[in-house]
Amino acid sequence: MSEQKEKYDLPEGWKRVKLKDISLRIHYGYTASAVKEDTGIRFLRITDIQDSKVNWQKVPFCTIQSSNIDKFLLKEGDIVFARTGATVGKSFLIPQNIPKSVFASYLIRIELSQLINPTYVYYFFQTADYWRQVGIKAVGIGQPNVNATSLSNIDFPLCPQDEQIRIVSKLEELLSSLDKSKEQLETAIMQIKYYGQLLMEDIFSKNNSGKLEKLGKLLKFIGSGVTPKGGKGVYTHTGVIFLRSQNVYPNKLELDNVAYISKELHEKMNRTHVVQHDVLLNITGASIGRCAFVPSNFKEANVNQHVCILRPIEGKLFYKYLSTYLNSPVAQKAIMEAQTGATRQGLNYSQIKNLEILLPSIETQEVMITTYEERKSICDKTEHILLQNIIQIDTLKQTILKRAFEGTLIEQNTFDESALNIIEKIELEKMKILADEKTTKNNLPKDIQMDEKVKNILEVLQDHAQPIPAKQLWQLSDRKGDIDAFYAELKSLIESGKVIEMPRVGKDSFLRLSE
Repeated sequence: MSEQKEKYDLPEGWKRVKLKDISLRIHYGYTASAVKEDTGIRFLRITDIQDSKVNWQKVPFCTIQSSNIDKFLLKEGDIVFARTGATVGKSFLIPQNIPKSVFASYLIRIELSQLINPTYVYYFFQTADYWRQVGIKAVGIGQPNVNATSLSNIDFPLCPQDEQIRIVSKLEELLSSLDKSKEQLETAIMQIKYYGQLLMEDIFSKNNSGKLEKLGKLLKFIGSGVTPKGGKGVYTHTGVIFLRSQNVYPNKLELDNVAYISKELHEKMNRTHVVQHDVLLNITGASIGRCAFVPSNFKEANVNQHVCILRPIEGKLFYKYLSTYLNSPVAQKAIMEAQTGATRQGLNYSQIKNLEILLPSIETQEVMITTYEERKSICDKTEHILLQNIIQIDTLKQTILKRAFEGTLIEQNTFDESALNIIEKIELEKMKILADEKTTKNNLPKDIQMDEKVKNILEVLQDHAQPIPAKQLWQLSDRKGDIDAFYAELKSLIESGKVIEMPRVGKDSFLRLSE
């Protein structure tokens, strides 16, 4: 069975191709540093693309030689991709009327043939089929990445040119209403979350019969754990739950990604055994201040150094009241003001003990929490329903996209020019571009042609008597357009002994020819 049949049958006139078959060029961006000074050339980076939008007025500038501008200049219809990091594979379609801009090296650009509708291709990059292929092709031990070669080999269902236009029109009609509905649901969820904060403020502001007390006077134990010797290497798949900051959320413990330690290690860490009705407070990092209580009948557990155990004195401080109060805006403000650390947020025991808490009678605390939980439950149920609706919208969107690229969303027109003919024309288009580039180069003065001769890695090193940084070598070599190919060739040259890698100077690696 053919690859096309294994995926799904395409209509007559369609053809499964590779992205490189419909592209004039797929290449990495320009390597430079972003600057605030207006150089006249904006510098688009991965971080400038947020929620499929770019605020061009906030995109920084860069310094670039005039001879390089045309090579990296963005134009309407280009598609750029994040090739590394958390957003790897995410794409952005360059709109019309943008400021004069080039794109950074952590982006990959596809320049499509004039015979291909860029919006049609961009819609394909939102499909589950595309993301499945990106997941397979993404490499990297630390952060996954997609290089230009793997991107160029993505399978793509090409339909006739006129049909591309009709499909785009239908998708815009259907998806715009879905996107609008999703946006309204997301706004409603934000409003519910905001109401939940107001609800918390309301509970404490209307029940101010108590007096302010130092938290330290109301606790019979306060302490945080340690990271076991060996770190993650001592975690087990079963055993005693080992709670970390990522498990502590406002008034609840999230145990989906919980770690475990052995029973023996747990017994050694006997000071920080977690018991039911303890309150757990994150005391370092970005999640500082998040607080949860340990529910009744909870299994035995322990904590690491980022989580502090607060054990209330029974009859004085209700554990749910303490957790809810610490998550309230007034307590969060106090925590943020008390934290220490110039580069890393942190709370120490003394600061925690000195936090003030409004303390009514224990009976009043329990009534307040009951009232709060009843109202919060309504908010949570409503939010859950809205989230389910968003999931349904996303599922419907993928169904529509799947039908579009299977050729079942709209009716075909037998008079449309076939995809095979389009591919043949694109090949001619590529040949003409190459011929024009060769003619242009041949018409340059001889001295300019010699200056513009691209050199390989060994030739570049021959021109330099002293070792040069790897980054400079890459930019001067014939591998400048493909950093992965550059490092692959460089590794081979080092292993063969032709190139010597010198000791690092800071973060820079220096290279020279062998003697």
